[in-house]
Amino acid sequence: MSADITATALTLLAALAVLLGGLWAVLYGVRRLTARGGPSAQGRTLRVLGSTYVGVKKTVILVEVPGAVLVLGVTPERISLLRSIEDKALCEKITGTDAAGPPAIFASQLQKLMRRHKDGD
Repeated sequence: MSADITATALTLLAALAVLLGGLWAVLYGVRRLTARGGPSAQGRTLRVLGSTYVGVKKTVILVEVPGAVLVLGVTPERISLLRSIEDKALCEKITGTDAAGPPAIFASQLQKLMRRHKDGD
């Protein structure tokens, strides 16, 4: 009877070792694949420049995409495009890639855009 318990325990431990080894191999492979070309890769096409809260669970976010800067309104129920800025000079100023000086603070940039939008209407 003791031999049966020992054989069963060894079989159980061997199966557990194979299962854990397979799980480790899968996790290792996933980590290597995502490190090369996953969302954490260097060549991102989307970059969040900043965000500010404007109310309870309401946020305005600046997102840089190729060729434009998007101003998005985010609530728990939806994401709305408030404005798309495609003017190259203004995009460079907002993202801080122009030679005129350091990038402005997000809140001040948002106030300028809101004033410009209000004046335009």
